Amino acid sequence: MSLKLTAAAVGTLRAAYGEINSVDPTNAAYTGLSKLLDSLSQDDLKLLRDADIRWISSMAEDRLNYR
Repeated sequence: MSLKLTAAAVGTLRAAYGEINSVDPTNAAYTGLSKLLDSLSQDDLKLLRDADIRWISSMAEDRLNYR
């Protein structure tokens, strides 16, 4: 799956996730984000890793396959 994120969408994500101070891994929103990230291509994960979005960038980094 490809997200095709725009610069505006990345900025919105960065602002929204920048407000989050803690994450509960049992929360449905966290689980949904994890499933979404698991379904993304390596290119999308690299984009999210490099976008400097709190929580999302580090979770994307964890899913990248370095070969």
